[in-house]
Amino acid sequence: MRTSNSTQLWGDHFERAIDDVQQLEGQIATTLAQTLRRRLSGDERARLANNETSDPEAYRLYLKGPEFLVGTDAEMQKSVDFFQQAVARAPDYAMAYAGLADVYSVQAFLGASGRTQAAAKARAAATRALELAPDLGEVHASLAGILFLFEWDWGGR
Repeated sequence: MRTSNSTQLWGDHFERAIDDVQQLEGQIATTLAQTLRRRLSGDERARLANNETSDPEAYRLYLKGPEFLVGTDAEMQKSVDFFQQAVARAPDYAMAYAGLADVYSVQAFLGASGRTQAAAKARAAATRALELAPDLGEVHASLAGILFLFEWDWGGR
C-alpha cells in the first residue's frame, strides 16, 4: 500500500497445504520482490529460499510461541514451552532461540519470574541465536532489547 495516496502496490492469492507455509513465505517474498521490480542478488535469493528450519513441526511450534508472549505467568510459560519444543526438534533454529529470548525478556520485564534469572536466560538464548544466525534481524532485535532493558548498554557494546 502506498500511504501517500492509498493505492495498492501489489496483491495476489496463494493456496497451499498448511505444511507448505515456509515454502509459501519464500514464494510470496520472491514474487513480491519481482513484482515491485527489485533485483535480488544471488545472496538475497538464497536467503529468501533458505528456511531457517526444514522441520515443519518445529516451525509450527515456533509460530505458536508468540501467541502467549505477554499474559499471565501460565500463558507466558506456554510461550516458553512452544519455543523450547521448537528448539528441541530443530537445535539450529535461530528464530526459536530469538523467540525464547523475547519471552524470557518479557517475563523479566513484567516480573513474572525472577528478573535476574529470566534476564540471564534471555541473554543465553539471544547469544545462541546470534551464534546460529549472525545476520538475522530478529536476533539483533532480541539482543537489543536485553541490552537496553537489563544491561543498560544503550550503545550495544
